[in-house]
Amino acid sequence: MVNRYKVTIEDEVYQVSVESIEEDTPSARPIAPSARTGAPAPRPTAPTAKPTAPTSRPSAKPAVTTGSGKTVVAPLPGNMWKVKTAAGQAVKRGDVLFIIEAMKMENEIFAPCDGTVTSVSVSEGGAVNTGDVLCVIG
Repeated sequence: MVNRYKVTIEDEVYQVSVESIEEDTPSARPIAPSARTGAPAPRPTAPTAKPTAPTSRPSAKPAVTTGSGKTVVAPLPGNMWKVKTAAGQAVKRGDVLFIIEAMKMENEIFAPCDGTVTSVSVSEGGAVNTGDVLCVIG
């Protein structure tokens, strides 16, 4: 049986098909390299999907909608390398708000919507954990 789903990743919608298999069928067993042929096991491939063209840069995920606006939270733990916004600043969807340094990489956190930053909860040089509130956009 094949089930079809729509999956949304960073505001991009993909259509995927998932096939149900039973554990007793040969295709449900792990594929091992063949000792007789010496050939490596085939690697499973992801189904190809045609994504729609984004209208702007992707937003940092996750962003939580509250009664007073959207709360932007840290998607990963790291150090707050740059704070590029301040309370009262107008922002557009896709603007870089923060840069988190994690594992020697700079990760840009984008505005998920247009609005005005009502509060900023972090400062440069501080540590953040996944899910920590970075700012609120009203």
